[in-house]
Amino acid sequence: MLDIGINKITAMGENKEKEVEVVIKKEKVRRNRHFHDLLLDENRYLIVYGGAGSGKSYFIAQKWVFRLIKEPNHRFLFCRKFATSLKNSVFKLFLEVINTLGTEFRKGFIINKTDKTIRYLPNNGEIIFTGLDDPEKLKSIAGITSIWIEEATEIEEDDFDQLDLRLRGRTPSYKQIIITFNPTDERHWIKKRFIDDLQPDLASEYTVHHSTVRNNKFIDKKYRQVLEAKAASNPNYYRIYALGEWGKPEVKNPFAVNFDEQKHLTEDDTLLPGCQLRFSFDFNVDPFVCLVLQIQGNDKSCVAVKFLREIGIKNGDVYKMAQTIKSLYTPTQLSMALFTGDAMQKKKEISQENNRTAWEILKTELNISEHRLNVLSTNPLITNSWHQVNSILQLHPNFKIHKSMKMLINDLLRVEIDEEGKINKSNRKNLDQRSDYLDAFRYALNTWMRGYV
Repeated sequence: MLDIGINKITAMGENKEKEVEVVIKKEKVRRNRHFHDLLLDENRYLIVYGGAGSGKSYFIAQKWVFRLIKEPNHRFLFCRKFATSLKNSVFKLFLEVINTLGTEFRKGFIINKTDKTIRYLPNNGEIIFTGLDDPEKLKSIAGITSIWIEEATEIEEDDFDQLDLRLRGRTPSYKQIIITFNPTDERHWIKKRFIDDLQPDLASEYTVHHSTVRNNKFIDKKYRQVLEAKAASNPNYYRIYALGEWGKPEVKNPFAVNFDEQKHLTEDDTLLPGCQLRFSFDFNVDPFVCLVLQIQGNDKSCVAVKFLREIGIKNGDVYKMAQTIKSLYTPTQLSMALFTGDAMQKKKEISQENNRTAWEILKTELNISEHRLNVLSTNPLITNSWHQVNSILQLHPNFKIHKSMKMLINDLLRVEIDEEGKINKSNRKNLDQRSDYLDAFRYALNTWMRGYV
C-alpha cells in the first residue's frame, strides 16, 4: 500500500522510476496511489503523518524494501523510543511486505527474528531495528544510510538531533530520515519544527505528507466505521485518528479551572498608561522563566491586570536573562519596575558565581534597588495558590493575558492537580505538567494581588 498528498515532490529520473515500476508490476504489488510520488522522494527529511489506518507505515516499509532491491550496500536503521515495542510493530510489517514479493526477490531476504535484522544478500543490504532507550547499542551502529523513526511523537527533540548527526558520510545513494506519526499533540516539537516554523530556504530538504484512512483504498469498511463512530464519543480521538489533525490532549483536573481563553486573552499589546512594569521569575534550569505584567491600582482595588510578555531562557543563564530584559525595555522603564518570583533563589541552594544567589546577580545586572524587590520569604502553598488564582480569574473584570504568551497559556490550560490538590509533576518531560510559567504566574498574583480575594 503506497500513500500521497505532499507539499513538494522532487523530480526523479525516468530510468529510476521505470526500474521501480518493473519490480512493482512484475510482482503485482498492490499500491496506494496517494503515496506513489514519495516512493522516489530523495529529500533528507520525509515527514509522513496523519490519521490511523492511512497506510503510511506500510508504504514506508515498501519504499525501504524496494530500495534494498534496487540500491546496493544499504544499512537502514529503524527505531522507536522503546525497544520492547519493536517486536509487535513494524518488524512484522516488513515481513508482510516481503511476503508479497515473488520468489525471485523474496529468496534474497534473510530474516533474523532474534536479533531483529533483515538482510538482502544480493545487494549486501540490511535493516536494523533498535530502541532509543538503549543508547549503548545505538552508539555501536555505524555506516547508517537512512533512518526511519516510527511513532516519532514519543521521542524528544534531542533524540532526533542525535540521530540526524549519525546520518553522515558518502554513500552511493541518497540518505533520508523518515518520521511517521499520528498528530496527537498540537504543542509537540515536531509541529513547531517541521510544520509551523519550517524556513522557506530549507524547503528543498523537506517533504511533508499528510494522509487519512480515506486515502487508503485497501482498508476494510468496518475499520472506517469504527473511526467514524468515535466522532460522537470522543471528538479529540476522532480529530487525531480519523481526520489526522493535531490533537488537544484531554485535561481531567486542570489547575486553572476558571481560565477562559475567550474572556482572558487579548491581542492588545499596548501598555497600561502610567503603570510600572512588573517582572516575576521562576528559577529553573530549563527553562528559566520571566513573566512581564502591569497592574493598575493596588492589590485590593486593582482596576486592570495585563500580562504582556513571557521570556524563557535555557540552561538557567541569569546573565542572559538580564541581557534579554535590558534589550526589551528602556533604562527608565527598568528603573521604576518591580520584581518578584521564586523565594527559593534567595538561598544559596544552587551554585552561582562567587556563591551569589540568582537574585543577587539580577539585582546587580538590572540595578534593582531593595525596595523594588518584592520577594516573599516562602513560596505560596499550592492549595492556597489554587484558590487565589481561580478566584481572581473568575472575579476580576479586567484581567488580560496577551495571546503571544503561548507557554503560560499552555500551563493554564494543561497543568493538572492530583487528588491531594498538588500540581502533578510526575512526568517533567510532559509539556502538560512542566508548570514553570504557571509558577511565575502564581508568584506574581501572590505578591501583588494578595488583598484582592
